[in-house]
Order: sequence, then C-alpha cells, then structure tokens
Amino acid sequence: MYFSSSNVLFASLVSLIAVNSVTATTFSTNTKIDALTEQQVLAIAPNSADCTKASFPDECTNATVATEQLNKAFKAYKVWSLGPKAALASLIAFESGDFVYNINHFPGRPGQGTKAMLMFKWVYKFALWCGFEDEMSTIVGKPAGDVTEAETATFSNDTMKAVRALVLPVNFTFKAAPWYLVKQCKREHYTGLITDGYEGFKNYIELCIEAGDITEDRTAKWCTAISALKPADMDMPTQCTATSSTTAAASVVASPTATASPSGY
Repeated sequence: MYFSSSNVLFASLVSLIAVNSVTATTFSTNTKIDALTEQQVLAIAPNSADCTKASFPDECTNATVATEQLNKAFKAYKVWSLGPKAALASLIAFESGDFVYNINHFPGRPGQGTKAMLMFKWVYKFALWCGFEDEMSTIVGKPAGDVTEAETATFSNDTMKAVRALVLPVNFTFKAAPWYLVKQCKREHYTGLITDGYEGFKNYIELCIEAGDITEDRTAKWCTAISALKPADMDMPTQCTATSSTTAAASVVASPTATASPSGY
C-alpha cells in the first residue's frame, strides 16, 4: 500500500497525539496514592534529613521515622487520596519546621504542641481521644472528661505541659493533624480536600484550622507536597509555579525556626 510523505506525517502526528492523550493525566486531588516513601518525605520536609543540628534534638524527628509515622497516621484515619495526604503532610511539615519541633517555641504559647502545633484546647481533646483520661484526671485533679473548654484556658503552665507531654511521643504526635481533620473539621472541609483541588486546601487552611487568609508560603509548601506525592505523569495544579515551590523549599532550608509553629489552631 502506498503512502505519500504527507500521509505518513499525518499518521505520525495522530499517533503522537494518541500517546500523549493516554499518558498525560489531569491534576486531581481525588487520586488514590500509595504509602509515602522516605524520598517523598524528604522532598516535602528537607530539614528532616538530619536532627543532629536541631535546636531541640529531643523534639526533632528524622525522615525515616517521620515516614513510618505519617503512613501509620494516614492509615489510622483512613486518608488515602492525594488531596488530604498532601494537605496534611504540608501542614505538619509547615507547622513543625519540617518535623524539627514538637512544642511551640516561637513565641512560646503555653500548652501548644504536637507536630501539628495544636493549641492547648485541642491538645486536651486529642489527649482524651488517645485514651489518656486516667492520666489526665490525675493531672487536673478531677475527671478529665468533665473539664470544659473554658476550664482548660485557666490551667497553669505546668498542668498544660503535663497534659501535652502525653501526646508528644512519635506514635501520637503525627496523628494530631489527621485527628483534627477527621474529628474537628466539618465534613465538607474533608471532602473538599478530596474533590476540590487547591480550593479545597485553601478552605481547609482558612475555614477548618482557621489560620487566616492562606499565605504564599503555605501554598508553596502544599505545592511541594503535591509535586512529591502525585503520579509522575500527572499535571501540576495551575496555582503551583516553579518559583513558588522553589521559594518555599529554599526558605525552609535557610531558616527552619522561621516556619516553626507559625499559627496553631
């Protein structure tokens, strides 16, 4: 059968378009992804490569341990898709200075802590959820389940520190953010992370954790997490430029204390 050069060229273009249509995947936060790898965690949180130079080494968690604990936390709270995993991983890394901090040092809010830097009223509820009611009752001097949120605001610093200490071990502290998402946020905020792309993340920051208007550094950290976790053939969201992602990574490496516990919720 005879083909002219123009026909051959046309056929080649059609084949190329067909291949590209198969391999190119539109960005979707609803995509199920596998367990995180250490390489992915290091891409999201580069300061977790080495804890030996951390200001508070006993609080710092390296990438090897962080990877294991993040995967356990996601499994415990049934977090499977790209949107929630990227949102939570970026939030935890952002709030803890890449897993370097476990309590708030800057400015040093009493009782604030976990890798998610929960405010004490949430730390208290999280500790109850983790099963520490007996220990907490001893600390506060009454049945811990009967303590009101208003009462938690009156606790002494020592009392808050004692309660917070219960949930700082690695097998609890990495679960704080997914616990808050699943147990404290509105259902629409969780489903939004799955279905609504960047807008879902924006609502999570502004309406769920109530951190104020979303900032460029939070967006950049999210973009870094998306880039690390998404399938290789998937497009990046339009909100993620090379400049924003690079700036975020550089700022974290250059000044880990600057991003440590910036908000709390």
